Amino acid sequence: MKMMKSIIFLSVVVVCISSILFFVYVKYEKPLQQLNIDYVNLSIAVFDEKFNQLTVEMSVFSDGIFQQNISTTSSGFVLIKTLVNSTVTINIDEEGYYAESFEYCNDRIQNKRINIELVPIDSLNISYNLNHQVNQINLTVFSTSEFRNPIVCSKWGLHVIWLKSADNLKIVLNDSYDRCFNVDTINSTASKISFIYENYGVLDDSDFISFDFIDEKNNIEHLNVKL
Repeated sequence: MKMMKSIIFLSVVVVCISSILFFVYVKYEKPLQQLNIDYVNLSIAVFDEKFNQLTVEMSVFSDGIFQQNISTTSSGFVLIKTLVNSTVTINIDEEGYYAESFEYCNDRIQNKRINIELVPIDSLNISYNLNHQVNQINLTVFSTSEFRNPIVCSKWGLHVIWLKSADNLKIVLNDSYDRCFNVDTINSTASKISFIYENYGVLDDSDFISFDFIDEKNNIEHLNVKL
């Protein structure tokens, strides 16, 4: 009987001690462990192509989860506190510039200073020559900055039957035009783009082929070619 009472007493003592230790862990040790989570500070500034600092809105994501919207300043850096071993994505969609998405992997405990450069939306310089003998239109296009991910779309007059790319550009469907094609991003290096057309009957003053270059933000640069 005494042995049974001793066992019960020891069991109660063990339970009490375990409860006290658990309480101490939850109350003191666990919060301290949480405070020891490692962070990285990202200092961010945004510039244009002339290195003028810009005030823009940014959306910040950590491992794909939205964290905050934050504005940069026209002087100095803004601070973003992020977890170590996380992937930080910064999205910027500022008027007058192409939308950008930047990704950084915080794989070690080291504060980072990040300069982001935005590309301004620019107009196109378009010239052409027309070869009636082979029914070919040769375009030369360039931009002082960048004209990003454009398509080129065409409409034509009564006596034109069809238009095709002499460069095997991929056709894109667009109900607003007679024919559209994918084009690589246009920059300061002049791009040569050629098209071949077919017509019937005699061309007159009303016959034309127009070209609209449309970038990823739906900016349009227009050229009209009289046949």
